[in-house]
Amino acid sequence: MSSVPRCITELDDREAYEISLMENLQRRTLNAPEESKAFKRYVDEFGYGSTSELARRIGKSNSYVSRRLHS
Repeated sequence: MSSVPRCITELDDREAYEISLMENLQRRTLNAPEESKAFKRYVDEFGYGSTSELARRIGKSNSYVSRRLHS
């Protein structure tokens, strides 16, 4: 193959972190303490204080996100 197909997308910091977090969650590369830290960083840096908003954005249930944020 002489070329590789690619898609270039410009993202702000929030969008890039969100995509990275979702990819890691889907690949299950984060353990519970790492997820907790990542969720807390996401809420602190990007102002998502609501667990329902964070859950919606990353495709997890409210209870799942809440348990991670409060662990």
